[in-house]
Amino acid sequence: MRVTMAQINPTVGDLEGNFRLIARAVAQASQDSSDLVVFPELAITGYPPQDLLERPWFVEQAQGCLQKVLSLSEQHEGLGILIGTPTKAAEAGKSLYNSAVLLYRGAILAERHKSLLPSYDVFDETRYFAPARHNSPVPFKGWRLGISICEDAWNDPAFWPAQPPPTATIPYRDWPRPEPLCSSTSPLHPFMPARKSCTAG
Repeated sequence: MRVTMAQINPTVGDLEGNFRLIARAVAQASQDSSDLVVFPELAITGYPPQDLLERPWFVEQAQGCLQKVLSLSEQHEGLGILIGTPTKAAEAGKSLYNSAVLLYRGAILAERHKSLLPSYDVFDETRYFAPARHNSPVPFKGWRLGISICEDAWNDPAFWPAQPPPTATIPYRDWPRPEPLCSSTSPLHPFMPARKSCTAG
């Protein structure tokens, strides 16, 4: 499977501008005959959207932007799109998930939600999002995709002495032969790439 990593630089709150970046990346991935294009965490809203998530009009507009990306998947029918966006949550007390949504041929194939929500440094995700309690692989074009979001893929307890990873974090070792895909964003953190590289390696 040919996968394009769309390393765009979304702007927090600029939904129209972010959609233009997404549309260009989708068109390029389609031109390159990719099977799947993977976008960063919360690519639609920019990261971190913070208190914009408490404004219903903003969440509604983000959902509208997701529908526009869904239309792109219909136009580029051979290409799957994995896009980061907030989605509505059923959890008590929290109205949103931090999600990666898989789109293909004008349909939503799957939604996978972030489990390990950071609340340190510039991050305050527990304020806005409910954690996923369960995730599972997603079948796509004959492959099993192990979709994760940021910390869910690098949850070594050594990195979290004060906040051990929850048992709900995606159990890669329990999945038979998944292909791991991680949608991630790490703003203003110079050491994050090295930390992630150590974990992935």
